[in-house]
Amino acid sequence: MALSYRLKDGVVHQRRIAKGLTLRALADACEKAGQRVSDSQLSKIERGKYSPRPAALKALVDVLGLDLEVDAQFESSTA
Repeated sequence: MALSYRLKDGVVHQRRIAKGLTLRALADACEKAGQRVSDSQLSKIERGKYSPRPAALKALVDVLGLDLEVDAQFESSTA
């Protein structure tokens, strides 16, 4: 069984703005948290065009204070 997820629409953008971060500042903070995420990737994540890999997701959780029970949707499927 595989578990997939997607962040709810707008949650990364809303949290970034609430913390007063630019995309560049968020990218820098993610790198300090242990995962390099480019400005371009973050923009795609904010627009729902890209789901971050687990390491990038963890960095976003750490930096933005995301709560995955609230801010993400999970689906399980059989491969």
